Amino acid sequence: MRRLAVVLLAALLGAEPASAQSGQLRAMGETFKRNRQELHDYTWTQRTEVTVNGEVRELTLAHVRYDLDGNLQKTPISEQEEKKVRGPIRRRRAKKKQKKAAQLNQDLRDLIRTYTQFTPQQMHSAFSRASVFPGEGEAEGMIQVQVRSVVREGDSMYMWADALTGRMRKFEILTSLEGEPVKVITEFRDLENGPTYPARTTVHTETKGKAMVIKTENFDHTRQGG
Repeated sequence: MRRLAVVLLAALLGAEPASAQSGQLRAMGETFKRNRQELHDYTWTQRTEVTVNGEVRELTLAHVRYDLDGNLQKTPISEQEEKKVRGPIRRRRAKKKQKKAAQLNQDLRDLIRTYTQFTPQQMHSAFSRASVFPGEGEAEGMIQVQVRSVVREGDSMYMWADALTGRMRKFEILTSLEGEPVKVITEFRDLENGPTYPARTTVHTETKGKAMVIKTENFDHTRQGG
């Protein structure tokens, strides 16, 4: 999920909207590019929780860092499995439910991955149609960027950045999986005297009779060599 934020925002750098908005978008992109490079100096802990109909199905912790090639590397710390179910019939039912949940989880991840594999043509097409608005209400003091039909016809992406610093504060994707709605929300925070990072990404969907939520949180950032 973290890579989703990286790729979508990096796409701003190559976009050239044919309006005065282009300067704002490029400034946001440049700020994000510098910010991402600063994050390469840090390691942190990542917690991922998967719930189905409010029941925790998967809980993992991992150490995360960038390698020398700029790729994210994750080292698992622990993984919590579902509670064991007694009785052969209950075990079979639980196994069947677990298999369906795992498939839905994979389908969601495959869907999100399509938003991290833009071609240059898709990037240019999407962001050349971006609209920029001043934030209102809780988003006052921010710039709001809206793009429609990013990957699929009818999907939407919204981004909010600080109007003065260009630092990201939030982005949201509204798309679908097999005709059912999927919402992805990423919230950003600033490290003290450091870069901005995606603190929490939450994926919501209801499909195949299952309400699934995948929540990923990043915390305990430590500067390497510090």
